[in-house]
Amino acid sequence: MPLKFPTARLLVCNMMLDQARDCATACVHGAYEYGIVAPGSLDNWLKNFHPSEGACGSLLAAREIVEQHFLQRRHLSHGNDGSNGNGACPAEEDLLSLAASTWTEIEHDIQCYRKMKSGTFSSHPNSPKNPMDCGLFAPIVFDFVLQHISRY
Repeated sequence: MPLKFPTARLLVCNMMLDQARDCATACVHGAYEYGIVAPGSLDNWLKNFHPSEGACGSLLAAREIVEQHFLQRRHLSHGNDGSNGNGACPAEEDLLSLAASTWTEIEHDIQCYRKMKSGTFSSHPNSPKNPMDCGLFAPIVFDFVLQHISRY
């Protein structure tokens, strides 16, 4: 899947470079800016976020963004009381299932993108860290999140 949101990628880059935010924080605040999730809805997650050794902060944040997006749809599409006039609203389990399947699709696209770009960077042990595995990958991850979220 090609990248489709250059302005969103620039926003995440700007947040990381000019505003000195880590990749997870930049992705979350990008999600706030683009209306994917309600502003402040992931602040507690960010406050408690401590990436483990080798974990990609942008991937962890993206997964939280996707889950939160679908959970918030329950309230946004059916009113604040969770009803749509006839008492029916999507079950949380259904929304979490949709979030999980969407996340699986995003992961697949990220893996394909990494394979496509794998020859671009040196794998020598003394070379700089592969940008596909660090904060420079955050804008790409955010682009894939936007692509998949926009389908729903």
